[in-house]
Amino acid sequence: MINSRNALFWALGILALIVLLVVGYMYFSKTTVVPISNACTMEAKICPDGTSVGRTGPNCEFAACTDATPTPEPEATIAVLNQQIITNGVRIKPLEVLEDSRCPTGVQCVQAGTVRIRALMESGGETQTTTLVLGTAVTFGNKTVSLASVVPAKTASSSTSTTNYRFEFLVRDSGVVDAGTLAGSMTITNICPTGQTGARCTATSGMYTSRTVAVYMADKKTLVSTITPKSDGTFSMSLPNGTYYVAMAKPPAGAGTVTGVPTTTTVRGNQTVNLNIAIDSGNR
Repeated sequence: MINSRNALFWALGILALIVLLVVGYMYFSKTTVVPISNACTMEAKICPDGTSVGRTGPNCEFAACTDATPTPEPEATIAVLNQQIITNGVRIKPLEVLEDSRCPTGVQCVQAGTVRIRALMESGGETQTTTLVLGTAVTFGNKTVSLASVVPAKTASSSTSTTNYRFEFLVRDSGVVDAGTLAGSMTITNICPTGQTGARCTATSGMYTSRTVAVYMADKKTLVSTITPKSDGTFSMSLPNGTYYVAMAKPPAGAGTVTGVPTTTTVRGNQTVNLNIAIDSGNR
């Protein structure tokens, strides 16, 4: 009797253990076991930027491509010291002012002077530190780079702080020359003493054509061209983009004083710079 009862308890215990094992297996198989049939393949998708992504998630879909398209740098032509800008594909950073010998405003100078800066230029993996002179272009890769203008103007009363400088740069494709026009008029007065009138006291065509105008590069040494006024005193010529020094050709024809030149002017593409020259013959 005792053996039968013990056997029954053993049988019930084994049955309970089997039930627990079955229930545990079913539970853990649903929560932790991933069927081999759901494993993603090792395929990869090539994204537009050249990178690749694999399959992921329960449906083994390809992961989204990352938008690696760089944001275009904004174009600019004016920079302060140690500010980098990009213009026409060239990054430029003015580093140091080497010279500012410009003639102060309101002062008569024998020479107009110039500005020289040290600048860092980068384009297409090429890097170069160079000296840029106001109005003079340099070749960099397949571009020409020039320091077009510098503000503020120099004054006699105070020196320009380096923090106030603003540099304007022009970058052009090599072989492409943008041109503007230098135009103006010349007037000649006080040919005869006061009170004397007549045809002889009116400026003749010969007076105008004998007073030629000289155009130099910004260095005031390199002669670009001379302009001969027309019989009515007007003149005009096409010039590539740049800064020029304009003066009466030497030696000047005739006596008297001249206003309007010498002067430094900047010529820009498709624009006309007007220059008026007044010659006082000095007869009183």
